[in-house]
Amino acid sequence: MLDLHQGFSGHELDEVSPTVASVALVQLDAATALARGQWKRAARGQVAAARLLGQVMWRGVRERIIK
Repeated sequence: MLDLHQGFSGHELDEVSPTVASVALVQLDAATALARGQWKRAARGQVAAARLLGQVMWRGVRERIIK
């Protein structure tokens, strides 16, 4: 379960399914960390968001190719 009050610890990202909504949540967490001055956490969030976005895009391309 994800507790949005605490934010992501990094371990949850392995369990997050790649959807546009999960990318948005990770981006929101990264922005919150940046606003608090937590640069490393914000950077990790951005990397995680990029990874999830890549998975979302790959899944979309793969579905179009298979159809």
